[in-house]
Amino acid sequence: MTGHLNGWPERPGVPLNPERDGWHWVSRPMHGVLPMQWLEIAGGGWVGKHVCLFASEAANADWRYLGPCLLPAEVASLVEAARREAAAQEREDCVQWHYKQVDTAKGHAKKYPRNSMEWASFKCHEAEHKRSAAAIRARGGA
Repeated sequence: MTGHLNGWPERPGVPLNPERDGWHWVSRPMHGVLPMQWLEIAGGGWVGKHVCLFASEAANADWRYLGPCLLPAEVASLVEAARREAAAQEREDCVQWHYKQVDTAKGHAKKYPRNSMEWASFKCHEAEHKRSAAAIRARGGA
């Protein structure tokens, strides 16, 4: 959308993709947000509950265009994309936590003589966290 007066995409009073009939969200101060159907007949017009007006009337009134109504499949697709993105972020957060543990183990291992029991223990922790981070990355493709 280009940001025309009251949110109309290209021409005031005309919705996004005006060549297609369909439902869109509009608002008006006294009525709030309403679903309105756009019908591309006789130059286009709006039909809603107790309302019928031409594009020019919507442009000249205080109607504000909010966008097309999404179909259930479109909503499901957006929700699924958001879930995938959240899961990827969660995996990456886990990977970063494991890498911090690797750094901590390396720091502790430096405090002890090489090949001592403590040094070996921290090196095992370091290796285990590296394996965990790699497994998480591989599982999610993050």
